[in-house]
Amino acid sequence: MTRRAVLLPGLTWNPHGPTVTIVMKMSLLGASAILAGCTSASNSTPPRSSATISGTLIAIGGPQPGSPRPLPGEVTAKGTGQIYTSTVGSNGVYSINVPPGTYNLTGRSPLYQSGTAECQTLAPVEATSASTLIVNVGCEEK
Repeated sequence: MTRRAVLLPGLTWNPHGPTVTIVMKMSLLGASAILAGCTSASNSTPPRSSATISGTLIAIGGPQPGSPRPLPGEVTAKGTGQIYTSTVGSNGVYSINVPPGTYNLTGRSPLYQSGTAECQTLAPVEATSASTLIVNVGCEEK
């Protein structure tokens, strides 16, 4: 079953497909590791009743034309006492298997603020048993 996320203020709906773009607020952090661009997930094995959160890590805005662009890096889903991470390749695509619950998604890319900035979600994501959520994690460029 594919679920669509609930739209909240600050979220953009893509009428051409079941994709929700969450624009991230940027906060600068200390030095961080720059990740190689390969596609693999480093999740612990979720239970059979797992959900999947997938989408694309993208840069949004910036100089004209400001079209969304895929970013390599890492996407992390943080739940109560649990952290699941997916390494993102140059196509920006990620997929994370998680047990049902509420997760805050964050993204980081060596091509965005040299990998020192972490993007924070505006709203958490609710994953239910056997569901697939499609959520683009966007880093807003000015």
